[in-house]
Amino acid sequence: MAFGKGSLAPILGADVVAPAETTVGGVRLREWRLPADLGIRLTLRGSRADLYGEACIALALLSERALDLAVSNSRTALELGGRVGLGVRLKPERGLAPFVALQAEFVPDPPSVFALPWGEAGQTPRYWMGASMGASWGI
Repeated sequence: MAFGKGSLAPILGADVVAPAETTVGGVRLREWRLPADLGIRLTLRGSRADLYGEACIALALLSERALDLAVSNSRTALELGGRVGLGVRLKPERGLAPFVALQAEFVPDPPSVFALPWGEAGQTPRYWMGASMGASWGI
């Protein structure tokens, strides 16, 4: 959500990311991640489309569970980092405005993955990247 109609606006965001399977240090994991961010958006207005860039402080709740080990404990951690994004939003005559956006998040101190009986198997990623598309509606 962007608050305000000016070229500089505060933003608040949250995502719902589907659970995924990955491997860290040879251990197969099932992860889910709930990221949120708070930041600022700079918008360059055009006649047919708006281009925008974002810089945010990012926080995510991350949970992982080992899939193939005899003892499969879940572990939850908080990630703190930064997120940048670029997007373009088309300007229709009225109603919904389609958009496409790219984003990258950096976590300077990612949480460790701990799986019994292995112990520490590694760390979660330092970089998360994504793309989104949809439609926005200004109020």
